Amino acid sequence: MLGIYLAALLGAAEPAFILPVATFEDCHVWTAHRRSRAARDRDTMWLMGFVSGADLVLARPGDRMLQYGGDNPSDDIAVVDRYCASHPDARVEEAGRALVLKLKRRAGL
Repeated sequence: MLGIYLAALLGAAEPAFILPVATFEDCHVWTAHRRSRAARDRDTMWLMGFVSGADLVLARPGDRMLQYGGDNPSDDIAVVDRYCASHPDARVEEAGRALVLKLKRRAGL
């Protein structure tokens, strides 16, 4: 498993903790991961982080935060699933952008 090693701020010799990250770039890998619960859960966490990061970067002062998941989080994940099924050679980030645009529309932004 690929991990990002984060060291403590004051120059610790050992990593503070290991953060597992999704190990995909292309949509066909996202689609294959949907068959494994562990990979699916990691990918869902990655997607939540992607949406949160996009929200922080794209928000203007006074904007409401994007609401990932809403009443039915599987609807939001389905946006990425459908995008990746239709564009297997696209990068997953493109599918994530499609979800961010949907969430912005839903929030009236």
